[in-house]
Amino acid sequence: MHMKKGNAMNVNVKKPLPKVGVASDGRTMHYSVGALVQNENNEYFLMDRKYEPYGFAGMAGHVDAGEYPLQALMREGLEEIGTKLRHVRPVRDVEVPWNHCRNDGVYRVEVHYWYLYSARVNSSDITVSDRETGRWDWFTAEEIQGGRYEREGVQHTLKLEPVWEYWFKKVGIIK
Repeated sequence: MHMKKGNAMNVNVKKPLPKVGVASDGRTMHYSVGALVQNENNEYFLMDRKYEPYGFAGMAGHVDAGEYPLQALMREGLEEIGTKLRHVRPVRDVEVPWNHCRNDGVYRVEVHYWYLYSARVNSSDITVSDRETGRWDWFTAEEIQGGRYEREGVQHTLKLEPVWEYWFKKVGIIK
C-alpha cells in the first residue's frame, strides 16, 4: 500500500476530538477511524455488517468525545476484533461528505471526517464481536478488486460498504 504525495495524514492532532463536529458545508459531522487490517498472509480483514450502512467493511468506528484518533482506533481494535493492532501507520484523513451512519436516536449524520490507518494482526489472535458483525473473513487484494471470493467451493459476491469501496480505490487496491 502506498500513499500519493499530497495526501499525507495530519498526524499532529493537537487536542482530543469532540463526538460531533461541523462539516465544511455546515452539516453535522461525526469523526471516524478505520484500519486496513492485514494478517501474516497480507490478506485484509473484512466483516459483513449487520446494520446500516450494509456491506463488507474494515474495522472502524466513531471517535468518542475526548479521544484522539489513534486512541479511538486502538479501542475499536479491541472492541471489534479483540486484539491489539500492531504496526499501525496513518494512511489518509479526509472529510467524506456522503458517508452516512445509522440514526443514533437524535439525528442522522451524513458527513464523516475519517482517519484511515493500516495495521497488522496475527489471524489466530482475533476474536470478532458478533454484536455488529454477521460474518467475517480474510480477503486477498485480488478478491477485493474482483468483488468475488470462493470458500469451500462456493462462489460469493463481495459487496463492500460504500465508504470501504472508496478507501480501497483511494489506496489503489480497486482500480
